[in-house]
Parts: sequence; structure tokens; C-alpha cells
Amino acid sequence: MPQGLRETFAKDILKDNMSAQHPFGALVVPTLAKAADVPHTTPIIGWVSPDVNLGDYGGIFANTLCLLEEREPIGDSDNTTKMLKKLDEDNDNTYDAGMYLRARALDVMIGDWDRHEDQWRWMPEKTEKGKKYLAVPRDRDQVFFSSDGKIQRFTQSSSLLPMMQGYEREIKNIDWYLWEGRAMNSRLLSQYTEKEWDADVKAFCDKMTDEVFEKALKNLPEPNYTLRHDQFLARLKERRASLPKLMNDFYHFFNRVVDIQASDKHERVLITDSADQHLKVQINKISKEGNIKEETFSRNFDPAITKEIRLYTKDGNDSVFIDNKTSNIKLRIIAGSGKKYYDLPNVSRPIQLFGRKNGNSKFEGEDEGMLRKKMSTDTSNVSFYNK
Repeated sequence: MPQGLRETFAKDILKDNMSAQHPFGALVVPTLAKAADVPHTTPIIGWVSPDVNLGDYGGIFANTLCLLEEREPIGDSDNTTKMLKKLDEDNDNTYDAGMYLRARALDVMIGDWDRHEDQWRWMPEKTEKGKKYLAVPRDRDQVFFSSDGKIQRFTQSSSLLPMMQGYEREIKNIDWYLWEGRAMNSRLLSQYTEKEWDADVKAFCDKMTDEVFEKALKNLPEPNYTLRHDQFLARLKERRASLPKLMNDFYHFFNRVVDIQASDKHERVLITDSADQHLKVQINKISKEGNIKEETFSRNFDPAITKEIRLYTKDGNDSVFIDNKTSNIKLRIIAGSGKKYYDLPNVSRPIQLFGRKNGNSKFEGEDEGMLRKKMSTDTSNVSFYNK
């Protein structure tokens, strides 16, 4: 909360909002996550005894009942900032996009809207050349979040806190519901076609059986289990039924403007038109000797869904080839440091280029004049902002 509001009525409103958290909701998550093949913590309700190791926090937590969970449930891991930095630094570092999508589908299933960057850990698995990051959700403090108060209803229906939609009713706006974690969504889900997305969401729903729901709810302690079982079971079934459409709606919203982020290593980007005015973007590694190597990104964009693509080539010596006469998808290129080569033999509409004014860019091709260059020494001209 901003400093200026900490001693005002807003403090009481925030406390009231936090009381809308279900105290035992996190206990149902391990069973659901296991069924969905999503890494998870195993939270417990425990009594915190006085201990000198609590230090300054002893007065707050000693002799209290708390929700406790492991920090590293499946081994050493990185925070989100470090994980994203590692992806920037080296295109040999990758991630499990399917696992992250399943985790996001689980967020919607259980009503956990507050999935900001600090509520994830990322376990790096060693690969032949680098690391592959696995998403590890944690801090499930908004599961079964309830928002039936007048002030909460107002904040959700306005532009104040539209993402805080309670579990007691259907989601009204999935676009806002998945707002938290938007920087991760942008980086980790941009390669999905609609068909692939829908298939993965359906596979997730197929794993959320009635038996899994019943087993998960049995982790609620009495008398909460008896009081809330029927309500939560009905809501879980309703979410399962509505999830394919909700996630498809989010796909269409999320893919109107797509950010494609390369790395600081050398890469070749090939952008070509294809059937039905689609636009294909393919990125390959370039070796130190200049040879084209493995593919790191490939997707055929549908103009009925995607209206704009923002390509971040970042640092490194990169080559961009554009051959597009039919697709009307708007294209922006944001280039970082390093030598940049652009070849535009066939281009149907202007392309905005934001680059570094350092003399390291070379332009060729019959339609090279279609580039609308905005070159600057200001680093903000080529920075990625997604907040």
C-alpha cells in the first residue's frame, strides 16, 4: 500500500479484503496440481513455537497458527527475475511452456487470481547445452477467494481492482483475471497456436475428474470440509466446464498484440507471408562462425487473431529477413546492441524499427525504404516494458 494511504480508511479496506481469503484453500492444491502434472508446494497448517531463529519476527509469529510451505519443493530454483534474465542471456536456455500453461489453467480452476512474479519459482533442469526451466507455483493465498462485500463488488466492477473476482460466481472478465503475471505470459506463451492452446487446455480439463476433486477437498479440515464441500465441488465442476471457453477467450485477447523476444546471442529472424494472409515468424540460432543452427521459435500468425507483432531482437549480431506482400499484420522491430542486418526484398506495408544509433545497422533489399527508422542513443528506445 502507498505510504500516504497507510494511516487512512484504505488500510481498513485492505484488511477487509484480506479477510476474504479462504484460510484452508491452499490445502486442496497439491492433489489438483499432481493430477495436472504441475510442480507444487505441500502447505500445512501448523503452530509456530517460540524460537530464537525467528529473530525480529518472533513477536509476530510465535504462538500463532500459520500456513507453512517449503521454499524449494523440488530442489534449488531461481526467482522469476533471474529466470527471465537467463532466457535473455542465452538462447540455449529454454522453458516448459506446456507446464506453465497448465499452471495458469489451474489458477483459473481454483480462483487464484494473484499470481504475480514473486509467487513463482523456476527449477532449472540441465540440458545438453543449457537449462530448461520448470514453473513451480507457490504462495497459494487466494484459492477460493470470496468477494461478496459491497466495496469489493465495486472495485471489481470498476477499473480499481478488476482482477479480484470472487470464487462464489462465474468469472466476468478473464482478461483481467490473468492480469497478474503478464510479463511471464508475454514471454512464455507467445509460441502457441490456437489449436495447440485449446488442445492443451482440454487435456488439462480431462485430468480434472470428479474423483480428483473429491480427493482434493478431503484435505480441508473439519468443520470446513462439511460446511463447504458441496459448494466447492459444484464450483470446481462449473469451472471445469467453462475453462475451455475462458482460456480461449484469453488466448484471443492475449494474442491481439504479440511480443516475441529473442535473446542476446546471435540469431536470424525470417518473416514471410503464407496462405490466407498469415505471417510466419521463424528464429534460428547463428553460430560464432555465422552458420544457421537450431530453431528457437516458429509460429504462423493468423490475422483474424493477431493484429500486431512486436519483435525484440535484443543484443547480439542479428539478421532479419522480411518477405511479405500479403499479410496486413502490423510489425514493429525493437533492436538492442550489436550488429544488425536487415534485408527487405518484398514488403507491402511500412515497418517501424526502433534501434540503437551506433552505426552498426546495415539495410538492404528492394523495399528497404519501407522501414520507418527511429534510431536513438537513449536505451529506453529499445527497452522492453510490460508492466
